[in-house]
Amino acid sequence: MSAIIEIQSRKIIHGPCGWSVDFQAVVDDIVQVSAATRHDPPQYGSAVCDGSVLLGDEPLPTTHREFLELAELVDNWQPITNY
Repeated sequence: MSAIIEIQSRKIIHGPCGWSVDFQAVVDDIVQVSAATRHDPPQYGSAVCDGSVLLGDEPLPTTHREFLELAELVDNWQPITNY
């Protein structure tokens, strides 16, 4: 799992499946920046990504700490290619 460096934006959404939070964040070690060579493994760097998490029965987040804890649950960050 990659570490979240910074949450740039967050939005609470109510959709057909219930409440979710959409994030845009800088995520560490998410994109390959250097290919593997015979002597070195591939190198990874940070990138701005989109991700979301569906909320269950828990109350809606209100504090930065609660949003950060939810962002850490995102399992499929998508790098933004045209940022």
